[in-house]
Amino acid sequence: MTLEDVKKELKISNNKLDDKLDRLILLSKSMVEMETQRTIEEIEELFPESPEIIYQSRLMFIEDYKNYTGNLSDKKIEINSKGSYYLLAPFRKEFV
Repeated sequence: MTLEDVKKELKISNNKLDDKLDRLILLSKSMVEMETQRTIEEIEELFPESPEIIYQSRLMFIEDYKNYTGNLSDKKIEINSKGSYYLLAPFRKEFV
């Protein structure tokens, strides 16, 4: 159960308590983001080639997809400059 779930369950009417819960929620999100960034940095220190490996694996997937479909002109896939790619669904983008 997350802090947001707790807030909904309590149905808080006290503005002061509501504000404190909102700050706790923001703090918990920022702590998760900081920890995620720190983990990424540690991995990059241990394996300096990891971003290049990830980039190359994405390019290999794109090449395989292109070979399977014949081309990318059907707009089922979109590539950004970092090598990230999106499979395009009819009404939304799904990150792969």
